[in-house]
Amino acid sequence: MTTSNPHVQRLYLGKRLGALRAAAGLTLDQARLILEFSMSKLSRIEGGKVGVSRADVEIMASLYRVDDPETIQELLSLAKATRERGWWAGYNPLNPPYVAFESEAHEVRQYAPMAMPSLLQTEDYSRALFRATRPDWSPTEVDRQIALRTMRRCRLELGQLRAWIILHEAALRTPYGGPGIMAAQLEWLLELVTYPNINMQVCEMETPNLPQAYGFTIIRLPELTTVCSEGVAGEVFLDEAVASGIIESFDKLMAYALSETSSVNLMRERLNEHLEKKR
Repeated sequence: MTTSNPHVQRLYLGKRLGALRAAAGLTLDQARLILEFSMSKLSRIEGGKVGVSRADVEIMASLYRVDDPETIQELLSLAKATRERGWWAGYNPLNPPYVAFESEAHEVRQYAPMAMPSLLQTEDYSRALFRATRPDWSPTEVDRQIALRTMRRCRLELGQLRAWIILHEAALRTPYGGPGIMAAQLEWLLELVTYPNINMQVCEMETPNLPQAYGFTIIRLPELTTVCSEGVAGEVFLDEAVASGIIESFDKLMAYALSETSSVNLMRERLNEHLEKKR
């Protein structure tokens, strides 16, 4: 691993330590008793939820009978990286792990049922959305979040990140900021679909029995895939068992959605409606 991204390093280190524990023939409960860790602590370490100290890595490596110097050094280097701050920390992101994984991803697949995905939003649309959903935020905080979104979008616009986006038609219709802002937002979407690294589909309002009610994002990194789900409690990362079902639902949504050509035509129709209201 060459990334210094702390959240990604935590996940890699956790998976590595979990594999070493299993190879040593120890269950999670057996290991935590010998290590004198709480079950919560060991589970959070292996789940990549927390940074890990050098001392903890050393005693875990000893228990798991890791005696190869290069492997031990790799684990210690990962542990050091788990406790560092990412480049995004100064922006106070709403979901630091999400930004961390996205910044290392080679592909994201996202379903957005009610609003435009943050990666695709114009600045005016973002401001209108924040005014509606975060009315308690100061102008400074809004500016900080928009600056972060601009930084995140750079990889997409430079072709360093592939994106397959499925929008529900409600996201094209809900007039955050009014018809003028929505028209500009849809014009931007129609430009983005010309990028070779971006694919976009739309589920029509009348589409029955969609397999997913909430939005989610599948984030693919070189050596792992993780899923973030958007629900009533906010954005949360899902365990592997639940994530596999979400990944399958994306394939189903692709089949329910309009083709890319028909989706572009529908976006143009909604754009014309917003332009008409703007006049």
